Amino acid sequence: MWLFTAALAFARARQLRFEQHRAWMMRSYSLTFAAATVRLASLPLLVLTRDPVVAIICTFWSWILNLTVAEWLIRRGSAIGAPNRLTQTAS
Repeated sequence: MWLFTAALAFARARQLRFEQHRAWMMRSYSLTFAAATVRLASLPLLVLTRDPVVAIICTFWSWILNLTVAEWLIRRGSAIGAPNRLTQTAS
């Protein structure tokens, strides 16, 4: 999935479709950061559930949470960070 989203982001940048490139890069980053999310969530889940199998299964699916947050940010309409210079009009 990560390679697929990165490839789509690269293709959209090459096509000069920067809004779509930005959206695909957000998805790609969310999948990249899934490794950190697993590490951050595993110990609290293990403490709460006291079952290593449940904790591992829950943290394995944490990439869905990352993609959901990224998709929410994309569809929300305003991104966190600098405004897009391509959509602004020159004053």
